[in-house]
Amino acid sequence: MVAKEVFPTYESRNEHAFLTIHPEGKYMYITGANCLYKSMFNPETKEFQKPTMFAGSEGASAWVDSPGTAGRFVWPYQGTFVKNKSYIEAGKSDIYDFYLCDRNGHCIRKITPDGIISTYAGRGSVSSDGQVNGYIDGELRTEARFDSPCGIAYDEETQTFYIADRENHRIRTISVE
Repeated sequence: MVAKEVFPTYESRNEHAFLTIHPEGKYMYITGANCLYKSMFNPETKEFQKPTMFAGSEGASAWVDSPGTAGRFVWPYQGTFVKNKSYIEAGKSDIYDFYLCDRNGHCIRKITPDGIISTYAGRGSVSSDGQVNGYIDGELRTEARFDSPCGIAYDEETQTFYIADRENHRIRTISVE
């Protein structure tokens, strides 16, 4: 076994990098430095290749829903892959969306296989002081608020997301109906 560096280095005292391998092993996403890197798996060499920037922009912190590197994250954190039935019906080669916690964006973001970033949940009802974080249950985009979500898992059988809502000290759920 050989260890070698494939992740571009960056300097930051408070950054974390999370690696999430695609369910079919095609590639992995690496979150950190306000962006999402993609590292393809080479089945011949059985190695992940040097990552390339896929979504967001290294060091550019903002909340922007947009395709690829034009999109922005405030602090992308841990994520999970979720099968998209419409991709299966359309016969697409990659049938998984990627959902991740945007910790300081106080929301859950979705990234399609094509790299389109959108806000899935959170940042709803902005409070009178202009804050988008907090603890409110409700409709995902117009009411729900999180405070530093930092972990997400998905149960395919029950179609339920489990979200670690750090500053609210709770595990929250989102059920797909």
